[in-house]
Amino acid sequence: AQEGGLVENGSRNRQYGGGGERQCGSDCPEEEESYRWPVRLTHAQLSGTESLWMEKFLVVWRNLVESDWPRLRIQGDREVQEKKLGLGNTYQDLGTMFNEPRMNQRVVDNVLKEERAVFRSWENNGILLLECTVCNVNVTGMKVMQGHMTGKKHLKRLEEFTVIEGGTVCDPVKATVDLVTDKSLLSRLLEKYMVGPVVGLEYVVEVLVGRADPEYRCALCLFSSNIQDIMPHLLSATHRLAYMVKFFPFASEKFLAVPNKSVWRASTFEHLDTVANRIEAKFARAEPRVVASLVVWEREKLNISAEIERGKHARESPEFNFENLPDPFRSYISQIPVKEVVRN
Repeated sequence: AQEGGLVENGSRNRQYGGGGERQCGSDCPEEEESYRWPVRLTHAQLSGTESLWMEKFLVVWRNLVESDWPRLRIQGDREVQEKKLGLGNTYQDLGTMFNEPRMNQRVVDNVLKEERAVFRSWENNGILLLECTVCNVNVTGMKVMQGHMTGKKHLKRLEEFTVIEGGTVCDPVKATVDLVTDKSLLSRLLEKYMVGPVVGLEYVVEVLVGRADPEYRCALCLFSSNIQDIMPHLLSATHRLAYMVKFFPFASEKFLAVPNKSVWRASTFEHLDTVANRIEAKFARAEPRVVASLVVWEREKLNISAEIERGKHARESPEFNFENLPDPFRSYISQIPVKEVVRN
């Protein structure tokens, strides 16, 4: 659809619990040095002027995270746990669930001649419990159970049973395909964040990390973050201009006349914010997508990024563009060193 400039190229924006073969074709970024994501969380690199300009927006964000994030975390965790329970026996197998094939092991009791699973799993008040039915041992957490599996007592006890070979091969991606929240926690938090425009949200991926806080990836800027630091990135001139270069080139050309943002004044950041505000007012905020785990993300990030590119984006059109945008450096262009200015 060209009306208003909102277009969709191929696939729908969706929650991402897993996938199959890589099928992104020419849209799929190559696995090269330039596409390697930061391993550790990083903070947006902001100039002093930009940092001071942004603070009024970040105060609101920090307060919102402090007041609402704990509740949203519990809410999201409950949704995922309910999905697990709702899937019941269709939730593949323990080997798939925990990415540990040995959890699928079955044995025949040589006395009772009955077949049974060696391991069971359930939750009690949010605590993961695992049982070894051979040893009648209950533990909390998969790491503890893995230690039990390799212990001498367990292996000795297992000799008293007939082990059935050929358990299900696990696939951690397929296991978690449905285990995501219906809507990202970031989107729910943003429903109360109205002090500033947020563009390019369709490039944000919320990666669930079990019972811990989700991690965030910006597939546009190859930026990794937590919930606190994702907002400084989304409000940054770096992110906004990366988005505008793709979809609003008339606007980006105006601001990239001075690429070095360390020489920008507050009025230019304010000007860029106005442009972002017009885009959001015209097209509304996009939705981040949700990925079920870090395992899924690492395996599927190229497919996910390619799918985002093929998806729906706000875009300038003859009816909506920034061709006549005033020069954002007009009031102080004469004071900017000539070497910092790029002019045609």
